[in-house]
Amino acid sequence: MHKFFLLFILVGCQTTQHVSVPKSNITLFFQSNRQGNLETCGCHTNPFGGIDRELNALKSYRLSAPQSLSLDGGNLFVPKERAGSVEHYRYRAQLMLPLLKEIGLDVFSPGPQDLFLGQTALKILASSASFRFLSANIKNKKGEYPFARSVTITKGGARYGILGVTPSTAASDDFVIQDPNEAIAEVLPQLIKTTDFVILLSQLGNKSDQALAERFSKISVIIGADELLATERPMWMKGHTLLVDSDLNGYLLGKLQLDLRFPVNGLYSAKDVETNKAHLKEYRDRGDKYASYADKLERVLQLSIPDGASLYEYELVKLDEKRFGSQNRLTSEVQLFKEAMRKYSLSHRQ
Repeated sequence: MHKFFLLFILVGCQTTQHVSVPKSNITLFFQSNRQGNLETCGCHTNPFGGIDRELNALKSYRLSAPQSLSLDGGNLFVPKERAGSVEHYRYRAQLMLPLLKEIGLDVFSPGPQDLFLGQTALKILASSASFRFLSANIKNKKGEYPFARSVTITKGGARYGILGVTPSTAASDDFVIQDPNEAIAEVLPQLIKTTDFVILLSQLGNKSDQALAERFSKISVIIGADELLATERPMWMKGHTLLVDSDLNGYLLGKLQLDLRFPVNGLYSAKDVETNKAHLKEYRDRGDKYASYADKLERVLQLSIPDGASLYEYELVKLDEKRFGSQNRLTSEVQLFKEAMRKYSLSHRQ
């Protein structure tokens, strides 16, 4: 695995105040930086990952989570290190669409690597895909937004507003990338008015995501795509936003279960409360030398759950052989995909 796992402190998170229903449950499944990969990590011992295993996991979890959203934060189609022409990756992306439909992807926000495909190809993909493309800050050379700047999806009576941003430094011949802060400032106010819960798909990296969370406190969840980071626990962002991040290449599946009470006035986890209490006790037991640090922790740690609070459970699911290795229709479809790409490569050799 190529990312470092970090553990973070969580306390209550305040979010939007718009109310359409008194309560709702939803599970967010997410990936970022799949980079066109559909197979396992290839590890010698217990290889994990693979879109067929992802399908098994999603089917299993959806049995107990009928209200769910499947989100992709970008760099879905194109790897960082390319080994083919733009035509190669355009053809490959088209072949991926039926597989992504099979796993029930709902929303995708293009990342910098996806822009390699070009505006025309991405528009064709968007028109053919079973899922929605969106970006708040990708413009074409005419200054137009080729994709929806946000989408609203209703689940269980609650309205979830979703937007996405890509770095302004993303290089592309076809696109101009608007400053992400400027784009969010334009799109977010309307989402706050018309939705109950706002989710941001971000390709900016963890440090920039933290800055966004500080500035835009009405964003409830940021699904990041830092290639060096995977969060085992959500990062607490100044008491108002949860920041989560999955792994590279589709090896892990992000799962965030939310039991929401509207208006949401903090997101809490019983598991994190117990972990934080133990963490605080550890420093208290060390005596006066650590007293000031323990006092600081006590001011910021989530140590109790208020009545009527919204709750969450979070997991980075390892798509391993033992739990999810049973073959399914995607197992054979991935092999057909590989054969189609092999034939394409042979027919386009120069």
